[in-house]
Amino acid sequence: AAVAVLVADTAAGAIAAIAIAVAGFATASLISSVASLRWQPVLQVALALILTPAVVHVAVHGGRERTTLLELAALSLTVTVQARRPALVFAGWVLVAPLFQLAARANPIGYWANTALYLAPPILFALWTVTPRRGRQRAARLVDVFPLAYLLLALGSLMFSKWAVQTGYKPAVDQLYQYTGIGVIGYYFCAFGPVRARLPRYFASAFVVSGFIIGSLAVIEFLTHWTLWGNEQPAGQEFRAVATLSGSGVLGAFLGAAIALATAILLWDGPRSLRLPSIATLAVTVPGIFFTLTRGPILAALIVVAAMIAVRRSGVRWIWAGVAILTAVAIVMSWGAISSTSVYKNRVTQRSNVEGRLLIDSWSIKLFERRPITGYGYGSFDAVKNAAQLSPGNLPLASGIDYTSHNTFLTILVELGALGLLLLAFPWLKVTYEALRGVMSRSVPDPWLVVGCAGMVGTYVLTGLSTDMRFFSIVPALAWIAVGMMRGQLLLGSERREEAAPR
Repeated sequence: AAVAVLVADTAAGAIAAIAIAVAGFATASLISSVASLRWQPVLQVALALILTPAVVHVAVHGGRERTTLLELAALSLTVTVQARRPALVFAGWVLVAPLFQLAARANPIGYWANTALYLAPPILFALWTVTPRRGRQRAARLVDVFPLAYLLLALGSLMFSKWAVQTGYKPAVDQLYQYTGIGVIGYYFCAFGPVRARLPRYFASAFVVSGFIIGSLAVIEFLTHWTLWGNEQPAGQEFRAVATLSGSGVLGAFLGAAIALATAILLWDGPRSLRLPSIATLAVTVPGIFFTLTRGPILAALIVVAAMIAVRRSGVRWIWAGVAILTAVAIVMSWGAISSTSVYKNRVTQRSNVEGRLLIDSWSIKLFERRPITGYGYGSFDAVKNAAQLSPGNLPLASGIDYTSHNTFLTILVELGALGLLLLAFPWLKVTYEALRGVMSRSVPDPWLVVGCAGMVGTYVLTGLSTDMRFFSIVPALAWIAVGMMRGQLLLGSERREEAAPR
């Protein structure tokens, strides 16, 4: 029956297929949870036999996009659930996700890899998180409601979003899932998912290695101008590394997050097995972030690393401070050569784009003042900005019309109002503050992870002040995941204290 519904190329068929997939997943997971070990192989074989017709259909017919996607998703969900390795699956997703971003979808192989290896697994993480399981369940607090409320607000705002009307609701929901939904799912999986003490090291290992891979690709691109997905540099502009991502700004933000985590591992006594990989990651991500020629993420990474060095109370602090001082001296001594390069002239002293950004920022404030509570709807920034007929002052009108926002949080204010920004910022600020307090009081299991995740969030926030992250997916998702990791550390620390308390 499920295969017949999947083959049906109708909207009702798609909805029914999704409902059957969710119900089948929950049923299989619950049965496997209560079944004895003797019956586990029998259950797995039965599920494999049930899925065989779907696999044959894909192999014989190729399948329409929706049909194939649903069948592959059902197969991967069931097989992975029965493997009972959520931490490893999540780490594998973190490892390969940066390779299959928006830039990959122009390539036929990259398109399906992006769908199967990046977009589909978060559905599995969501199902893993909500499926009942044995053992003690983590208790949620009010702060944990905010991420879901933020996602629901964005989803509800599509009803009055001009962009959603023009684009169509299906593409609008697809984009909302990619740019916001994946991150929110990551938050709940890291905080309340079925894994506890193993997840931090798996995540850190995967992300450090992923940072090394992407940093290496950025260096290779600088040396050879080759990219994995054939990203073409804009004609008439200076070279700026993008690696496997869709822009130099998002690449810089990603590398900045990797630098923050690798630095925290080295400075805050991270696992010994991660120290050498962290050094290797820094060796390629530091030059890689400079090859992006994007000021925002470079400054964000410098500020975050400087803050880590300043608060670290050990002899290592002075070693890193000495390295920073030597780097600053080298830059000052070679300033004449740097200032004469085309890179400096084109990126550092360029003012026209800065004036345009300031104009759009002022327009954003004016638009926010018109609808301060709920905004104009998710994704509507450019449509509203261009239709508002705001005055450009002494600048040409094209300075505001032809460019989009370069400030993530002003965009949120315009699209979702003060309510949206509150729902986004409150859990990030509260969880980060409490987790860092836990580091100082030694009440979290992995202080190095908390510091690294706080650095990842700080890098994202500082970069978001000069780059609009609504066009990208992996970096906003990493920020949500980092907050979820810190929330999980707080919950895990609380559980261990309760277990250690005398009864």
